[in-house]
Amino acid sequence: KDDAESELLTVHNVTEWLSSLRLVPTSSNTVDVEISEEGFKAYDQYKVEYTTINQLDQWQQMPNITRGSPHLTIDDLEQDTDYKFRFTPLLRGITTSNESGSSQLSLVLDVKMPSSCKTRFITGEAKARAPPPQFAIHQTDATSVLIEAIVSSDKSATFEDVFDVYSMKETDDDEWTKVATMDKDHLSITIKNLEENTAYTFKIHNQKLPLSEEQTNIIQQFKFETASGYLENVVKGVMRTAAGHQVLEIPVNVSLNEVIREIFLDETLVPNEQYGFDTLALTNDLQLFRGPKQLMLQELEVDETCELSKTDGEIIIHNYRRAQREQQPVIVREENGNTRIGNIDGDVIVRNVVTDVLLTNEETRNQLSMNIVGQAFLRGFQGILIASKFKGIIVVKNVNKP
Repeated sequence: KDDAESELLTVHNVTEWLSSLRLVPTSSNTVDVEISEEGFKAYDQYKVEYTTINQLDQWQQMPNITRGSPHLTIDDLEQDTDYKFRFTPLLRGITTSNESGSSQLSLVLDVKMPSSCKTRFITGEAKARAPPPQFAIHQTDATSVLIEAIVSSDKSATFEDVFDVYSMKETDDDEWTKVATMDKDHLSITIKNLEENTAYTFKIHNQKLPLSEEQTNIIQQFKFETASGYLENVVKGVMRTAAGHQVLEIPVNVSLNEVIREIFLDETLVPNEQYGFDTLALTNDLQLFRGPKQLMLQELEVDETCELSKTDGEIIIHNYRRAQREQQPVIVREENGNTRIGNIDGDVIVRNVVTDVLLTNEETRNQLSMNIVGQAFLRGFQGILIASKFKGIIVVKNVNKP
C-alpha cells in the first residue's frame, strides 16, 4: 500500500513540476533551464537529459539541477531542430552514483529551436521580456474544464506571448482541434460541453515558436478525464463525515443544522436520521480537493477521504449561479505552501480547520484572519479564502441563486 501511495503522489505532482519549471530558448542554439524553489519541496535535485526527435535512444545527460544550483544553460544545440528535454526528480538522499531511488516518472517537454534569422531579432530582447507563464487545468463541472495561466496575483501580467489551446478526445479517429487563444489580457478560458466519462488531451502552443505539420511544439500538455457519478458518491461521504462531527456547545456561528435549514430551503433536503440532520441532495456539479490538489477519479477513496476530513478539517463552498451574469468558477491552488481558494461568491462552511484562515475581499480591500477550531458559516461571502498549510478536504458545489 505504501508503494502505491508513493507512486500516486509522484503522479499527482506533475502540475506542480510544470509550474516550477522554466525552459526557454534564448538563441538559435541555447536553452535556459531553471527550477524555482517550489520544485524542491519534495526533491533535492533533478536529472536533466536531452535528445533530438530522431535520436530517442541517445539521451545526453547534463549536470543535475539542485537547490543550490537551480539554473542550467544548454548550448551548442542545432537551430531549427526538434528537441526533447527529460527531467527526472531524485528523492532526498539519492546521489548521482545511486539513482535507484529516483522517481519512476520523468517529465518530457518538446522544444523546437528557432531559426537564426528569427533569433537575431529576439536575442536582444530575450532577457528583458517577461518569461511565458505556466498553465494549470481545473474541472469546473462534469463537462467543463478551466485552463488558466499561472501569474502573480498581486501584479498585472506582463508577458507578450500568445498561446493557442488545442483539444482532442483520446479516441482512434479524433484529431487536434483549436479551441481558444490565451494572452496576458485573457489569462483563463473555460472549455464547455465535453463528453462525460471521456478522456481528453489539451495542449498549449506558443505562437512565437514554429508550428509544422510534422511536429507541433507543445509548451504544455494535459490529460484529463471528465468525472460524473462516482465523484458525487465521494462528496456525499465527506458531507456525512461533516455531519457526524460533534457540535461545539457554543459554536462560532449558528449550528450547521440551522444553517442548512435556513439557507437552502429552496433545494431538496434528504432526511438523514443516522447523523441527526438533513444533508443536501448533491448533483454532479461538484469538485473535490485534498488541500490545493484536485482529486481525480482514480485517486478517490471514500474511507481515506472521510478520515482526512475528520483529522484535517473541511471547507465546503456553495457557489452561486446568478441569472444576470456568467458564473466564475472557484479556483483552488497552492500559494506559498498555503491553499488559496479564489472567485468565491456564495456561502462557505468551515469545520475543524485548526490552522489560520485568511479572508480577503479585493474590491473593498478588507481582510479578516482567524482560527476556526469548531465550525463557522460565512453567508454571502465574495472574495478569496487562504487556509494556512491546509491538508484537509475542500468541496465546491454550484447552486442556483437569483
